[in-house]
Amino acid sequence: MKKVTALLVAVMLLLCGCAKYDKNGRVLTTGGTLYPNGGLVEAAGAAKQSPIPVILDVDGGADDVLAVILAAKCEGLDVRGIAVTQGCVDLQTAGRNVLMACAFANLDVPVALGAEKPMEREAVTDPQHHGADGLAGMQLPPTERALSELTAEELYCQVADECNGRLQIITLGPLTNLGQVLKSHPELIGKIERVVAGCGTLDGLPEFNAQNDPEALQMVMDSGVSLTFLVNNICDRSFVEFTPLRDDLISRQGTSRYILCAENRPKSRLSQLYMEIGKTEKGNRMYGYLVVDWVNNEQAAQPPEQMVVTVSLEEGEKGGQMQFDTALRADEGYPVVLESTTLLWDKLEELAECYNK
Repeated sequence: MKKVTALLVAVMLLLCGCAKYDKNGRVLTTGGTLYPNGGLVEAAGAAKQSPIPVILDVDGGADDVLAVILAAKCEGLDVRGIAVTQGCVDLQTAGRNVLMACAFANLDVPVALGAEKPMEREAVTDPQHHGADGLAGMQLPPTERALSELTAEELYCQVADECNGRLQIITLGPLTNLGQVLKSHPELIGKIERVVAGCGTLDGLPEFNAQNDPEALQMVMDSGVSLTFLVNNICDRSFVEFTPLRDDLISRQGTSRYILCAENRPKSRLSQLYMEIGKTEKGNRMYGYLVVDWVNNEQAAQPPEQMVVTVSLEEGEKGGQMQFDTALRADEGYPVVLESTTLLWDKLEELAECYNK
């Protein structure tokens, strides 16, 4: 009986959400996680942790849209607002996409526009991976929701003042908004518990968020704010383009997982979006989705490694290239998450159940 109880406790601990690590990688605290019934699994005898207040900073691409839809169902996160930046699409289009995502998810938070262009460079969009409208084929229902009267900068300042040092920022696009606000309001550094940035690659190849505005990224790095990176390589293990290795799906080799999930969850409001994105090669690397999932499920996630991070501020193709080297001391560099243990197939189905009609 004791073995069974111990096993159940271990499973519950794995399923819990947010965590912090000491210098040896041991978990210090636990939080909540997403479940199809919206419930929160707690470790036996553990006090329930309050959700982490977060601001999402996004550029309105397909992965960010699904990240917003996910965040609305994360028990471990308390979304206080969404700051919108230029990035894979122009600022107005990004704002419209985020409003539609919030309406779809019934997420009632302020959506505030921020930077129209990078801090020192010309704006560069990414239609190759997200399509002209950023949605990669998804047709979100239109909404009459309006943008907040606050600017992104004002949203940051207001929410930071409300959260008593617990605010975390999750950046899924270029870091332009955050770079600008920390430059104008350095006092916010002491009010932000952590920034989690989806940014960079381990192989030195260009990564859009870093390449779009490396000066903003450098500004955030130099500010001294607590910063954790999740590199784009986290997508590699979690997402395989085609069917998982399941006997019942052998005949469907070559079919997008999104389409399979849509077929498997016909009662979900997400099934149509999955079907639409599954028919295109765009947006299929769900980077932003995995960053939000990592923050919500940090207890069960891959712990970060301490690394020295540099970013090139050169002009041209080398601008924004990042380099990650293993830190020699525990007090240098930044925590960097190198891979995801999340199986996106399972997460797609889990999220689909949360949006049953």
